Amino acid sequence: MKQNFWWLAGALCGVAVVLILFLIKRSVQGQNCEYDERQTAARGKAYQYAFFTTAILELIYVCLEAAGISFADPSMGPLLGVLCGVAVFAVTAIFKDAYVSLRESTRSAILLPLFVLGVNLLIGIPKLLDGAAIVDGRLTFEAINLIIAALFAVVLAAIVIHWFRRKHAERDRGDE
Repeated sequence: MKQNFWWLAGALCGVAVVLILFLIKRSVQGQNCEYDERQTAARGKAYQYAFFTTAILELIYVCLEAAGISFADPSMGPLLGVLCGVAVFAVTAIFKDAYVSLRESTRSAILLPLFVLGVNLLIGIPKLLDGAAIVDGRLTFEAINLIIAALFAVVLAAIVIHWFRRKHAERDRGDE
């Protein structure tokens, strides 16, 4: 019971910190996240890809469970499909230049995922080391921080790759 209380308290504090950071960012940058028409269309396509990814992965999970193949606890399995959908949305939006609105800087798009990655690694690595994240070859809910860290590592990698590709393309245009 005590462990559940601390987990819940930590989760609530984490949500409060993210909410406060969001409100501060919104007050500094203004009320609107404005996307141009091209970005709006690209975000729609990214949402579509994310939806179908989530639906297909959830269907695969249900089929595996029905066949008696279980790689994750019931609390963790469906969540993996949702988080993969989030990753698909983010990576698609990043590569279509629709991840950052017109008023946002790419610096903020890097700092928040970097912060979330670091915090989740700090929480998740001890759980992995003490054996709570994987029990009997199955992912438990204790692995959620490592999964979220992996999600944000993918997002950061996509941001960095896209940034380098854009810089390389600009340099090549400048050489012509």
